[in-house]
Amino acid sequence: MVNTPGFDDAIARAAFEAPTLGLGLHLNLILGVPVSRVPSLTDPATGAFWPFATLLRRASFGQIDRADVTRETEAQLTRLRATGVRITHVDSHRHTHVHRALWPAVVGAAAAAGVSVVRIPRERWGTNVANWRATTTKLLLAVNRVGSRDAVRTPDHFTGISLQGVGDFRAGLFRTLDHLQSGTTELMVHPGYVDDALRAQDGYLAPREGEVRALVDPSVRERITARGIALVNFSAM
Repeated sequence: MVNTPGFDDAIARAAFEAPTLGLGLHLNLILGVPVSRVPSLTDPATGAFWPFATLLRRASFGQIDRADVTRETEAQLTRLRATGVRITHVDSHRHTHVHRALWPAVVGAAAAAGVSVVRIPRERWGTNVANWRATTTKLLLAVNRVGSRDAVRTPDHFTGISLQGVGDFRAGLFRTLDHLQSGTTELMVHPGYVDDALRAQDGYLAPREGEVRALVDPSVRERITARGIALVNFSAM
């Protein structure tokens, strides 16, 4: 997220600690101040992005200028590439890029920048159906279903919506690994550490640290190995 306080630190850490890590643009159209001038995406009183619900409403009623979406996507891609990162893919904060009013502009800007892999967050309906928050998210994403996969390259499958905020993340992760379909699967997770900067930006807090603990647990690596799963990043596509 190139326009958030942790960006410079993240780039420095990635270069030093994980130089082979695949890094993509987590396009942000709802948090903080944009990189470019995009009037239809911002509150004129503050200059900041409209919040999530307002963006969805405005996009649904044709109040977002597609040129603004293109301009901001291009600007965020340019800022990321300027750090020396080879951009492997594009996704977005709160999946805003898949809204049918925004998708063509985001995909077009990504393609113009030479980035052909774009997330399509379609998790199977049968995954953790008891998680009503996840089911609601999947319903909203289905309502705003984007066009054909022919427009982009994307993994064969996607999962992770139903893992967010569950009581026992490691157990949920094990179930996910045990039921992967053949082909490539994008696994979406949200590990992190809670500090004042995060509290000011996001409501998903304590579960992030639980995800960290689970993802570095040796038993998870053992399960991956036992299942014959190969860990790759988007550059492998």
